[in-house]
Amino acid sequence: MTPKKDQATLLAAFERLRQERPEARLVLIGSGPLEAELKAAAGEGVVFAGSRPDVPELLPAFDAFTLSSRQEGLPVALMEAMTSGLPSVVTRVGGMPEVLDDGVEGFLVEPADPAGLAAAFGKLAADRGLRERMGEAARGRSESFDVAGAQQAVERVYERVLRS
Repeated sequence: MTPKKDQATLLAAFERLRQERPEARLVLIGSGPLEAELKAAAGEGVVFAGSRPDVPELLPAFDAFTLSSRQEGLPVALMEAMTSGLPSVVTRVGGMPEVLDDGVEGFLVEPADPAGLAAAFGKLAADRGLRERMGEAARGRSESFDVAGAQQAVERVYERVLRS
């Protein structure tokens, strides 16, 4: 939970969504220097799950996945969510527009745009068929991903850097 991941915008978007859908829940997975501040700002319906080693096993229980990042590379978390068949709402930064086609596997929104995030969440929340179609499209798209290979490549880079 860092400024570049911009969970503050996500919380603002979720508050907008809750005005229309008070039953909505938001699960934040991870930790970081802004965690206490974000917990203090969070309203009803927000669950802070902390860092978890079992995220791929948890994903199928969710209706959608989101990243509200202001900057990003090619997030393994997005690829894992798509492999799990989740529609995603992510910001149009880094490699995310290369992985997710707007309106096909989910929605791309501009960074720091709580209204845009909330609108995309609202579309998914209102239409189970849309969630299912986008989730199936995400699963299909993910067949071209090599998540394990990408993670191993990142680990090799870290190993080289640490040896230097």
